[in-house]
Amino acid sequence: MQQRWFHRVLFTAKSVITLDDISFRGQIENISLNGTLITFDKDVIVTHGDKCFLSIYPAGENEPIRIIAEVMHCSHNMVGMKFVALDPDTQFRLYDLVKKITTDPEKLDVERDRLKGYLAGYLMPVKNMVDLKAHPEAASQ
Repeated sequence: MQQRWFHRVLFTAKSVITLDDISFRGQIENISLNGTLITFDKDVIVTHGDKCFLSIYPAGENEPIRIIAEVMHCSHNMVGMKFVALDPDTQFRLYDLVKKITTDPEKLDVERDRLKGYLAGYLMPVKNMVDLKAHPEAASQ
């Protein structure tokens, strides 16, 4: 059995993943500092290893959280994604979001510290964040 480095927190929010200019609207089911599980009303056409633009629309926030994420597993209308590119502002917003909804804030702080050491070799460069922030699908929400 695989042990997770980051605990999942139940969380629902609208989301959009975009791959090759095709957008799929879905719903976040759970989230961690490292990834998320998204469900969709219809089947989505993505495969393991695809890198997608992910926009998360938390209720009550004016701006979506935009991340580059990699498909880790997919099954018809469900996709598990690993976050692979976050700028510092996005990292802070994601941490703040998960901290608000977790039932184990101490564990989250340990995970954040682990993530800081892990980021340099794990996350891809954030050179595409300018494109991500300007991605047209964000205006459609």
